[in-house]
Order: sequence, then structure tokens, then C-alpha cells
Amino acid sequence: MAYCDKEQIDIVIRNIINNSIKFTKPGGDIKLSSQTEGSKVKIIITDNGIGMSREQMSKLFIIANDNSTFGTKGEKGTGLGLMLSYGFVLENKGTLEVESEQGKGATFTIILPSKNES
Repeated sequence: MAYCDKEQIDIVIRNIINNSIKFTKPGGDIKLSSQTEGSKVKIIITDNGIGMSREQMSKLFIIANDNSTFGTKGEKGTGLGLMLSYGFVLENKGTLEVESEQGKGATFTIILPSKNES
């Protein structure tokens, strides 16, 4: 069990899943899993969507004029949801890690404390 604000982390998970849906072609796979490692809980969201370049990943959590991207059905993404999610994870003493390769999908890992670490 993670020690966190349930509502904030629920928003984070929903946002990442919605992004996975947006950037994965119909019939693609999106997987949600969790695991405990020591005093940390990991929530892992993986898709086999269009993925991101290193340049795109370097801009995920910053405000930039050129952060707009388009989903598999032409939906426009601004990156605002990921920036908000990143802030929520930090507020909960966690980290948000991203691994991706263009054409091969993305994995977002939310790492949260499993106990109060104040």
C-alpha cells in the first residue's frame, strides 16, 4: 500500500492511461501493474504505442511552446496533464520515471513511499 494522497495519484494514473490510449493505435496493448520494492511502491503503465524521441522525453515536464503532439487519431496533446501529474507525484514524495523509444511505446513508472517518510 502506498502512502499518498489517493485523489492526486488517481488523477496521475488516469492521465497516464489516457495518454497511453491517445498514443496507442487501435488493437494495441496497455498494461498496468504494481510492485513493492523495499519501502517503495511502483505503479507501472506500459503501452506499445508510437513512443517518444529523446528530445520529446527531455521536454515532458517543462513548459515549452513546442510541446504539442498529436495522438494516433489526430488528437492534440499539450503536455499540461503530464506536468500536473509530475507535480502531484513530487508532492507525494515520489518520482515519475519515463522510458520510451519511437515506434516501440512508453513505460511510465510512478514510485511512491509505502510508509510516511516525513
